[in-house]
Amino acid sequence: MQWAALLGVSWGGSAVGTLCFTEAIRIGNPTTAILLQKMQPLFAALLARVVLGESLGRRFWMWLALAFSAGWLVSFGAGLPSGTTASLMTAMLALTAAALWGTSTVLGRYLLRSVSFGVLTGLRIVLAAPLLLLFTAGNSAAVPGIRQVSALLLLALIPGLLALLVYYRGLQGARASRAAIAELSFPATATLLNYVFLGAHIAAAQVAGFLLLCAVILKLERERSPHATLPQVGPEAHGIV
Repeated sequence: MQWAALLGVSWGGSAVGTLCFTEAIRIGNPTTAILLQKMQPLFAALLARVVLGESLGRRFWMWLALAFSAGWLVSFGAGLPSGTTASLMTAMLALTAAALWGTSTVLGRYLLRSVSFGVLTGLRIVLAAPLLLLFTAGNSAAVPGIRQVSALLLLALIPGLLALLVYYRGLQGARASRAAIAELSFPATATLLNYVFLGAHIAAAQVAGFLLLCAVILKLERERSPHATLPQVGPEAHGIV
């Protein structure tokens, strides 16, 4: 079961999920792909209920709806996203990525009951690498130049390895369904970084969405019982590569 979960995290979350999302952005409207990616907590919540036995509570879906609304505001402001004529294939790829990433969150939480976050991070990268190499086999355009190698190393070490280490360290003490909701903060972080480094304008509606998202995450954590324990599964105790 643990090896099956590892393959689900590495092949599904790291390899196939990332490829699906990248392809969705390449062939279609990126805003559509990003919006559909926010379906990830829904998949994670449902699977966490089945695999981990997490009790979501009657008000969980209300908070989840608010989190989706906050993610919309942060990403698009108070209006509608432009260019919503994405193809069916784009929608299917983005939803597939969301489902795989949500599943990876739950399986990662399951594995952290018996392995450390460092071991899980290493195995996720090592097991995903052969599958990704198989996808690029025979493609001469996939061979990077010297400058590209430097950029790829920085990309792999900072938003890749470092981010995964921090993510799994936090996931050790968080319920998978709520961890997936916390991941909705990424558009808020991107908005702030774009404003600081690229001078991108932040609308009032985006600020409101960021504050609402933070409030939802804090509210969910406050409602968690301080004496609650995570249920065990069986006899044993997730992007980007």
